[in-house]
Amino acid sequence: MRLRLRKWGILGLLVLLATASFLPAQRRGGRIVLPEYYRAFRAHEMDERFSRVVFRNGLTVIVEEHPSLPLAVVSLTVKVGSLDSDGRTKAAVLAEFLRTRLVRGIDELGGRLAVSVHEFSTQFTVTVPEDNALEALEELEKVFLRKDWDEEQLEFSQRWISEKTQRWEKSSWRQRVDPLIDAVFGGSAQILESAQDSTESFREFHRLYYHTNNAIVTVTGAVRREQVLRKLVDLVGESEPPFDGKQGGYWADRQASVEGFHYGQRTFREPVPLVLLGFPYPEARSSDYWKGEIVSYLLGEGQAALLRLEAGEEPEPRAFEVKVWQEVRERGTCLVIGFAPEPGALDRAETRVLGTLRALAASPLPVSVLNRAKALRVADFYHSMEDLAKRAEQLAHFEALGDFRARDRVPESIAEITPAEVQAFARKFLNRERLSVIEWLPAGGEARTFDQESFRETVDILAPEGTRQAVGLLANLDEEGVGRFKPQTITPLFSRSDLKRSSVLRGPEIYLREQHTDPLVHLGFFFPGGRVSETPQNTGMTELVLRAVLAAQARREGGLLINRFEQMGSRVEIVNRPDFFGYRVTMLSRELNEAFLNMVMFLREATFEEADLESARKAMLKQRLLDVDWDRDRPVRWVARQLFGEHPYAFNWKDRVELVSQIKLEDAKSWLDQNIRGVHPYIVVSGDVAGTSFLQAFISRLSDPRLEVREAVRNEVKFAENEAGQSGLAQLELDGEVAIAFPGPEEGTYLLEMVDLAERLIAGEGGILYRLLRETEK
Repeated sequence: MRLRLRKWGILGLLVLLATASFLPAQRRGGRIVLPEYYRAFRAHEMDERFSRVVFRNGLTVIVEEHPSLPLAVVSLTVKVGSLDSDGRTKAAVLAEFLRTRLVRGIDELGGRLAVSVHEFSTQFTVTVPEDNALEALEELEKVFLRKDWDEEQLEFSQRWISEKTQRWEKSSWRQRVDPLIDAVFGGSAQILESAQDSTESFREFHRLYYHTNNAIVTVTGAVRREQVLRKLVDLVGESEPPFDGKQGGYWADRQASVEGFHYGQRTFREPVPLVLLGFPYPEARSSDYWKGEIVSYLLGEGQAALLRLEAGEEPEPRAFEVKVWQEVRERGTCLVIGFAPEPGALDRAETRVLGTLRALAASPLPVSVLNRAKALRVADFYHSMEDLAKRAEQLAHFEALGDFRARDRVPESIAEITPAEVQAFARKFLNRERLSVIEWLPAGGEARTFDQESFRETVDILAPEGTRQAVGLLANLDEEGVGRFKPQTITPLFSRSDLKRSSVLRGPEIYLREQHTDPLVHLGFFFPGGRVSETPQNTGMTELVLRAVLAAQARREGGLLINRFEQMGSRVEIVNRPDFFGYRVTMLSRELNEAFLNMVMFLREATFEEADLESARKAMLKQRLLDVDWDRDRPVRWVARQLFGEHPYAFNWKDRVELVSQIKLEDAKSWLDQNIRGVHPYIVVSGDVAGTSFLQAFISRLSDPRLEVREAVRNEVKFAENEAGQSGLAQLELDGEVAIAFPGPEEGTYLLEMVDLAERLIAGEGGILYRLLRETEK
């Protein structure tokens, strides 16, 4: 017993010393005395990474020291959103009004302000140089001010939000998705009304929700915790919450009224059909939430997603482009599966998709298939945490859900999911009685005579065949001896190395930056040229070839090769910039050597067949049906055409899709040989890598005198003349939006940095042009 007491006594002393080492405390008479400003705290907890305090007035503050960059992020989350307000727009209008109050002061600090309104929260996030973090706190305090309300500015904010929201609700994207949401949850989506609320109603809304007892402040980056806490005590430590203030229901459980199976048809002006499947989905508080995330990744994320791979027995290549995402709306969250099949393959595509959903519910997944989805989701989580603003906002999100530390436990939460749990999730959430289907059919095309009952009967007849094919695909991807996925963690090191340049004899140039803040490595394999060398006759060639090579890789061994690659958390993405192109890969750093070798061999052996080219061609032609930014970036694409005329910079395959269908196989293969297979790439490595030591194993493979080291492509620009005979100026007005373009310096030059500075001074928020336009509108 005495020995046990001694052990506990030593342990208690170590805990006390460890706790004291993280507190800005002093010793008096042998005891620890907390600083005077701690009297403003109702509760506090600290460790080597975080400080969390709750002020006596209810304000919750979380500070994370994460000096990965010489920046600091201060985020203020008010627990009120579009679902807590009187009508859909009050929260958005007030957020816009408060943004105008903050923007000039933030701009003077060299900062960036982002304001976002969600269903249950409004977030004001400021990114500033580290020396200005405390001043940013002072600026955000203005959010709570209840005086100096500019009524003209408030009226302008109402008009601005009203017009912006109406444009968005009238966009082709919302017009296509909203009927599905109506079918899933019943009723019709509420259309934004333009009626103006009184200033007093906004004052009352602000008084009820914008107070310290309903707010969370999160600070991350190159900051000192004690300095942040002292500053906040000075700013708000003595304030009291209003007696009749409210607390928003952040991510309250919403029991959506599910209407049961639904089928409907619509027509639109597109040459191919678009099919949208929708299921009510669990909310963030649900214990099923992360299982749902994994199901989304199983179905649609990555080249080896179940809905992207070939079923093995189909004689033709996959005849549709697919996208899986979540629509979060006022009535709940909906999982949407969108796919665009060929007009004559609509039944086959629906059978394939519905059969895959049934296969998930039929039996537990192979571990290798589940590991792929887990690895990609965890890699994406770490990637998001490289963004300081995301780190701060997610701290507030998880704090509002109950525990801010759950943010860093996301990889473990994902790793714990079992195949049986995925099967149970599919049975519970992806069953037919929760399914809604909306078919968008080309006007004047082949008629579909289904009604709701006959479509249900047809699904019951055809789905078993689709299920059999999907089960066969899963069996083909199964691998023996594969253990459960384990997340990779590292102890962050914040010393940041400079970019280093290296080269291999008769091989490529390599650029490397070492950084150990997250267990990720980013690889880039880039080639000069591409779009800058395209012509009006072969616009889209670069994108088409890059996609075809990936399609061929996904097809090999029934998708087994690409499935193994993505089990490492390696996601291959196409990069198609005006002057260069290639592939970008993000992976967990423990897989660097194997992933690097795979990418080198992938590029050396790059090839494709007619089926791969056709699959890539179809995907490009249909992508815009599933592209949420299609409407938003139209003015930019059109003004580029006016500015550059016949120069390749003006060409965009999204606006010239008919040319993609005319590119022949022999021309595409010739382009591949000349621009990829015969050229050394420029290789960029950034992240959790121990210098250039890993390259030693690859020097013999990288060195190849048969490949060309190609210099950057220079293509002189001759700007088009406008109607007045002037060159170098383009402008366009489209649906109330105005785009103006001027010629500028080349990327990567000192002059381009001057353009960025001019943008901040003139057109940026708080800039001269910005303020002039706002005053004009008022």
